[in-house]
Order: sequence, then structure tokens, then C-alpha cells
Amino acid sequence: DGSKIVFESTRDGPDADIFVMNVDGTGVVQLTRNEVADSTPAFTPDGRFIVWASELDGNLDVFRMAADGSGAVNLTRHPGTDGHPRVSPDGRRVYFNTTEIYTMALDGSDVRRVTELPDWDTYPSVSPDGKQLLWRRIAPTGGKSESGRNSEVFWMDLASGEIRNVTSHQAYDGWPAWSPDGRFFAFASNRANLEFEAFDIYVANADGSNPVRVTFGDGDQCTGSWTKPSFSADGKRILCTRTVGASVDVFVIELR
Repeated sequence: DGSKIVFESTRDGPDADIFVMNVDGTGVVQLTRNEVADSTPAFTPDGRFIVWASELDGNLDVFRMAADGSGAVNLTRHPGTDGHPRVSPDGRRVYFNTTEIYTMALDGSDVRRVTELPDWDTYPSVSPDGKQLLWRRIAPTGGKSESGRNSEVFWMDLASGEIRNVTSHQAYDGWPAWSPDGRFFAFASNRANLEFEAFDIYVANADGSNPVRVTFGDGDQCTGSWTKPSFSADGKRILCTRTVGASVDVFVIELR
């Protein structure tokens, strides 16, 4: 219902754990206390469960637990590196990545491969109608970096398999997230601060047109690098992280 935020934090030690809090920052509760890093948590749409990535069983896998932190279950149990899980809007499937995007049922069964592209595909996000997918792809060329590599946001029609690059910029673009109505998506990019590698949040139309910058970080002035956006349930706010030096905090941005 948008009243809770689930996030990772090192506030209890050197390895990140999963916490939950009210959207106003109050009522912080620690859900995991593992001696390994837990990361990238996300609620199921009904709020009953949380999926996240952890090396709890000695390898990075996707786990599921109840919203109160109980009943942790390893869903992937694979020697590959599985991470960045997100649940489909109908609550029936989990999308995650190794070097490609995969999907599985909420209980870990029926694993299917979604992408078959060179290099690395990550951070999947399913559209509200369940028919489209956004994700971040590391491309071998086309970037304004020493290696020439690039990071772009790609779109897929899940029924036909049609794929499009919806950012097409020499900067690093990534961390896509759909708006609740499916008309827009948010993403992070360093296109305004290439020399400082400082990222900002942008909101674009669903086809990638008209990207509008909504944060104004600056690595040189230490005003932060903004990443990992997600929309509130009503679409009026964006939740994201801001990194300044070694400090990472959670912010809520009101959209105009």
C-alpha cells in the first residue's frame, strides 16, 4: 500500500542487512541479522513477502521471507550469481538476473530465461500490466568511458520478444523503474556529470522520449549521486538513494 519502505543498510555492522520502516522514516525494524551481505530487497505487491539477494547459503541467491522477517526460503539454489529480484505486479512471478534476465514462480519453480544478449543484463522491472520489461544492459561499445563500454536501459515486449534500446546515450543509464500507470519510467544516469561520475534521477516517457532530470547531484561539489529510483504507489513521489562519499541514504522526492 506504499506505507512501508524496505531497504538494505550496514547500520548494524559491516555487512548489509534488510530493514523496513514507515515511508516517513519512522519505525525502523531490522529483519535480517546474517553474517553475510543482504541486498536489493523488494516487497511482493500484496505486502506479505519480501524477496532479496543474499549469500546466506554460500552463494548469491534469491530468497523470500515473510514481511516480518520470518520463514526465509532460498528460491534459486544455483551455482550462478542470482540477484536484483523484483516481483511481477500480479505477485505470481519473480524476475532476477545472473548475466541474463530470468523469471520464476514465487516459490522458485518454473524457471525461464527471458533475455539472450551479449554481456550483462540486470535490474529487471516489469510494467504494471505485466506485458513489458525494462532492464539495464551493459553494452560492449558506445560508451564515453575508457573501456568504451556502456550501460543502457532496454525495453522488451514479453509476448513477442521485441527489444528496443530506450535510452541510447553515451552516459551510463540504468536502474529503471516503471510508474504505476505504465506511462513513464524512472532511471539513473550520469549524463549530466560524466567527468564526476555523479548520477541523477530522470523520468522519461515509456518509449524513452523526453527524459526530464529530477535530481541535481554533483560529484565535484559533494552534493551526491542519486540512483535506484522507484515510484510511490500513487506515482507522485520517487524513492531513491543518495550517495555522498561513503554514506548512502534513502530519500523521497516529490514530483511536480
